[in-house]
Order: sequence, then structure tokens, then C-alpha cells
Amino acid sequence: MTGQVAVSRGIRSLELIIVVLGLCIGWLLVAIQQYVWDGGTGGRLPYVPNAWYGIYEAVYERVGARWGLSAYYFWGRFAVLIYSAMFIGVRALPQGARRTSRVSRRVLLAAVVFGLIGDVLAYWGGRGDELTTLTVIGFAFVESPALLVLVLAMVVYGVGLAREKIRPPVVAWSLIAGGMLSIPVSLFVVTYVPHGILLTVLAVLTVALTGMSIVGGPSRPGSR
Repeated sequence: MTGQVAVSRGIRSLELIIVVLGLCIGWLLVAIQQYVWDGGTGGRLPYVPNAWYGIYEAVYERVGARWGLSAYYFWGRFAVLIYSAMFIGVRALPQGARRTSRVSRRVLLAAVVFGLIGDVLAYWGGRGDELTTLTVIGFAFVESPALLVLVLAMVVYGVGLAREKIRPPVVAWSLIAGGMLSIPVSLFVVTYVPHGILLTVLAVLTVALTGMSIVGGPSRPGSR
């Protein structure tokens, strides 16, 4: 019988830590990725102190350059960590009691997986400075549609949980807000896709899991 399995405070805290680490990694990566994509010069990084450019450059020269990767493809490959943290965060959310929340949660998880697949194709499918066929296919035809489905599923999922009056309510309302704000944030605040959307989703998961950790929340879905 499918039901709810209680989750210890320690596991809940670990899930939250992983999501926060994913958010931090995403913030560090978007700075250098947007810098590289925009063809930046002089170490003028967006979102982080310019003085950090030397650290990025040293890491790239010691690792990425030796692998024969351009800075774009080298730093982009770390996005796997962001998606992994996001999957863990979504998996930690409540399943819900009704069909709407159950199905939308599954769609949300599937969107994360397909987004990861597209991201791997996009960043692991090239080495030099040019965009490859795999990069275009991965981003345009796999990752981008998956991200659109992801933000839509977040809203539907959040609405479903809100209608169930799930506690703590911050879980439902943060998902709704995050789904609605993801694309505007990516277009006007963190102007780099996919990281702008991923950062918004991770921030939402941080809020939701923090609420579940502090107030106590629905148990994790499972079988018993």
C-alpha cells in the first residue's frame, strides 16, 4: 500500500543542506558561465566580487585547459551538481493526498530528470569554443522544454497542496511563487538560462524544506 513514511529530522536537515549547497554552487557557476557566454574581459564578473576571477581562472587552467575544454564547457559540466541537488530537494517534498498533487509531483520529478539529460548533452557534448550539434539539441530540444514543464508543474503541484491545506503552508505557497517567478527572474535578474531558472527553483526548495524542518511537515512518500 502506498503511504507516507516518516522522515527523521537528521535526514530532513541533510536534504536541506544538499539543496543549499546546490544553490551556492549554482550562484558560483552562473557568474563565470554568463561571463564566458558574454565574451567578458578583464575579470568583471556578474553576481560575485571581481576579485574572484583569479580563482576561477586558476582552477580552469589547472583542470579544464588540461582536459582540452573551453571555459564554457568546463564550467558548464558542473551543472550536473545543481540538477542533482534539485532532484533531491523535489524528492523530499510531500506527495500529497489527491491525484492532482501526486501526478504534478511526478511530472516535476520527470522534468528535473529530462532537464539533467539535456544539460549533460549540452555541456558534455562539446570541447572547443563552438556550439556543437549535441549542445544545440540538448539545450533547445531537451533541457528548455523540460524547464518549461518544470515551472508549470511547480505551480500545479503547489496549487494542489494548497487545496489540500497541507502543513506547513509555506511549502505550497513557495512552490506557486517559485513557478510563477522562475522565468521572469531568469529573464530580468539572473539573465542566463538555465541557471536563472535553476537558482529560483533551488531557492524555493530551500524555503519549503526549511519550513518542513522547523515546523515539521508532511512525511516523505513511500510504501509500507
